[in-house]
Amino acid sequence: MREKNIGLVLASFPLLERRGGPSTYLFNLKKGFQQTNVDDIFVESLKSSEDYYKKLNVASSYSIAHRVKRSLKQMLKKQLFKLFPKQYLKISLGYSSKNFKINGEKFLKLFEKFEENYKVSFMHFHSTVDLYSWLTSAKNTVPLILTSHSPYALHIEFAEYTKYSLEKFSSKSSAINFVVENIKNYYEKIDEIAFEKADCLVFACEDSMESYSKTWKRFDEIVARKKVIFIPTGTIPLSYGIDRDSFREKYNIPKDAFVVSYVGRHIAVKGYDLLCEAAEHVWKKNKNVYFLIAGKQEPLKGLKDNRWVEVGWTNDPGSVINASDVFALPDKATFFDLALLEVMSLAKPALVSYTGGNKFVARQSEGVIPFMDLTARALAEKILELSTYEREVLERLGKVNYDLYNSFYTVDAFAKRYREKMGKIFFDEDKM
Repeated sequence: MREKNIGLVLASFPLLERRGGPSTYLFNLKKGFQQTNVDDIFVESLKSSEDYYKKLNVASSYSIAHRVKRSLKQMLKKQLFKLFPKQYLKISLGYSSKNFKINGEKFLKLFEKFEENYKVSFMHFHSTVDLYSWLTSAKNTVPLILTSHSPYALHIEFAEYTKYSLEKFSSKSSAINFVVENIKNYYEKIDEIAFEKADCLVFACEDSMESYSKTWKRFDEIVARKKVIFIPTGTIPLSYGIDRDSFREKYNIPKDAFVVSYVGRHIAVKGYDLLCEAAEHVWKKNKNVYFLIAGKQEPLKGLKDNRWVEVGWTNDPGSVINASDVFALPDKATFFDLALLEVMSLAKPALVSYTGGNKFVARQSEGVIPFMDLTARALAEKILELSTYEREVLERLGKVNYDLYNSFYTVDAFAKRYREKMGKIFFDEDKM
C-alpha cells in the first residue's frame, strides 16, 4: 500500500486566489497540478478557503456590540503595552509559541494520514514559521524543503510590522524599540533554525534571493551549504469587468490622458512612497499624466490631486490595470511579484524597479521596462519617457508580455516545472 512515492506541499494558511504571497502561490500551484493531472504531489492547508471567506463575511456584518468588544480588546492591549511593555512582549511571544505547537501537531497528523497509504518523499513548507512548527512535533527524517516568500527575511518583516503597530499605541520610543528588538531576535532564531534544518531551498530565481543576502547577515553563509533550486512561478490570467473607456469615464480620467496604474499595498517596501514622489516630478513636465491606484490607503496615504485617483480595495484589479497605459511596480525589495505576471496576462507593459524577481522577468521581455536607480526621480523620468510613446508601441510591448505569459507563466507551465524538478531530485527520475 505504501509503494507509491509522493510529495507534500504544506501551509498553515488558506490557499486563496488573487491574494498574493504564498497563499496565492500555492493556490496557483494546486490549480496547475489539477489541470496537468499531477497525482503524486499534494498541496494541503490547515485552514480552508471556505472558512476564511466565511469569517470575512461574518466580520463585515458584525453587530455594534461586537465591534465595541473588539475596540475594548484593542484598548486593553494598548494599555498593557504602555504600562507593562515586558509583560506585553511575554504574552505576545507566548501566544506565538503556543500556535507553533498547535500547527506542528496538525502537520504531524496530516503527514501520518498520508503515510498510511503512501511513502512521503519530501515535505515543502512555505514559511520559516511553518517549517519550525513542524520541527516542534516531528522527529522523522523526511527531506524538508523551504521557500520563504517575504521580500525580506521574515524576522525583518515582523519587526517592521510590530514597529508600525506599536506606534499606533504609543510614542514612547524606548518601549517600542525594546519590544521590536526582542521580536526581531526571537523570529531571527526561528528563521535560522528553519533554514538550517531545511535539506533544500526553493526560490523563484537567483535574483529573488537578493534582498535576503543584503539584509540578513547569516543568509549567504547558510545558503552556501544548501542545495538550492530555482522554479519560476506562474499565475491564473487576470480578467476585467469594465472596459477601458468606461472605467476612465467612471473616475473622470480623460480618454487622451497617459495613465499609470498601481495595485497593491500602500507600504514603503512596495515602493508606494516612491510612486507618490515620482508623480510630483512628473506633473512638473507633463500635466496630462494620471495615476490610477487600487488598494487600501494604509498605512500610507495618496496625494491630494485630481490626477491621483484612489479607487480603494477592489475585487476587480483587472479593470484598473486595463484602463491604464502602463503598470508601475516600484518594489524596493521583492521575492517574485505575482502582480507582474497578472499584468502580463492582460497584455500591458510594466514599469518595474530593477530588484529581486523583477530583474529576471525584465531580462525575458522588452515589455517589462526597468528603472535602474531606486529613486523617485529615476521612476519619474521613465514615466515621462513612456508617456511620449505612441499607443501602437505600448500595445506592441504589451503583446510581447502577453506572449511570454502564455508560453512560460501559466499555472500549467508552473506545475510542470515544479513536478519535473521534484521528480528528478526526490523521485529519482533522472536515473530512469
